[in-house]
Amino acid sequence: MWQQEGATGMEPWVYQAVDTLKSDAMQCWRSRHRPETCSDFHSEKKRLSPPTAADRKSEGLPKWDKSNPAAQRYLCDYCPIRSVNEQRVRSKLGLYE
Repeated sequence: MWQQEGATGMEPWVYQAVDTLKSDAMQCWRSRHRPETCSDFHSEKKRLSPPTAADRKSEGLPKWDKSNPAAQRYLCDYCPIRSVNEQRVRSKLGLYE
């Protein structure tokens, strides 16, 4: 049924969440007049944190680890500027030579 609706195997809410994040990121980018660089890229105020503190506490789980870089997600990850920043980082690492 999901394949008929255009999904590729995940539940529809997953696609809706990603679409919302993409839309929010584009709105942010446009509100800044479509810059080629962004001073807020991966800043604390663009960090996406799960609203699960109460659920984690009731289940006896530890708090969500903000210091774990592998678990961090940012609104910037859905923005066009991300690819520009990734190219700059790769260039500095000499990956394009």
